[in-house]
Amino acid sequence: MGVPSEIWALVVRIGRRTATRVLWLAKPTRAELVPVPPEPAPCGEVVELSRSDHLWRQFRNSDNHIWWSEEDERWLPTPEALKFDADPSSQNLDMDLSTRWGEHLHGHGLGPDAILNADKGYELVGEWRVDSIVDLNFPVKHTPSASTPIGCSHSSIYWPPAEIPPGKYQPNKDVRNRLRSELAAQMNWVYGEITVQKPG
Repeated sequence: MGVPSEIWALVVRIGRRTATRVLWLAKPTRAELVPVPPEPAPCGEVVELSRSDHLWRQFRNSDNHIWWSEEDERWLPTPEALKFDADPSSQNLDMDLSTRWGEHLHGHGLGPDAILNADKGYELVGEWRVDSIVDLNFPVKHTPSASTPIGCSHSSIYWPPAEIPPGKYQPNKDVRNRLRSELAAQMNWVYGEITVQKPG
């Protein structure tokens, strides 16, 4: 019985290895796992934005908010749609352009469409990468206005400090127009269908 027993033991070992290999191959690979949104930053707390983060802003599907640039061959926001207002959270009456932090909202399972105020005609969302704004010398800061979405994602773009004359809160009009144009050129559309007719 010695030889048959050794053969039988070998068969059992091979069978176990095969079964283990089949089970291992049946496991889902990392690529097959369902992606989980990143955990959102604590709502209501100010978090430093990364240069690779994205900021969203809503726009109306109207020629008051967008215009066709022949030079760039694409739609861009108008200067009126990039209006800097007095930041109510600032002690120095800083002027800011309100945006929403995309990565934070993504952590809540929300996309660009979540920031739209459709009742007021907002149908489009534009997006900037933080580094494209900072490289133009616009300071950017997470400025949450609430501890729940959408206010928890509020972020501010400020006028470049070097462009603001002493004793004022914003650049002169000609400089503001130039800066808005530079800012508009860095924006890309990420949501909505533009239905405004091109001129001509």
